[in-house]
Amino acid sequence: MPIHYRSKWYVLRADSPLMFGVGVFGQNVFIDRKNQIVVAKFSSQALPMDERRILLTMQGIAAIRDSLLIAQEA
Repeated sequence: MPIHYRSKWYVLRADSPLMFGVGVFGQNVFIDRKNQIVVAKFSSQALPMDERRILLTMQGIAAIRDSLLIAQEA
C-alpha cells in the first residue's frame, strides 16, 4: 500500500487518493477529494494507539467509500 506522511497528514496513494489524520484514542478524519467524501470518526478506546483498531477503521473506511461510489453509479 503506497502511503506517505507530511505535515500531520497521511496520504494513501491510489486512483482516488485518501488523505487522513490519525488522532489518539480513535479520533480520525478521512478525506477523498476526488469523490467528495469526508468521514470523521469520533470514538473512545482504551489505548491511545491501537494497531488492530486502526486496521479495522481503515477496512471500514474502504467499505464506506466503495458503497458511496456504487450508489453514485446507480
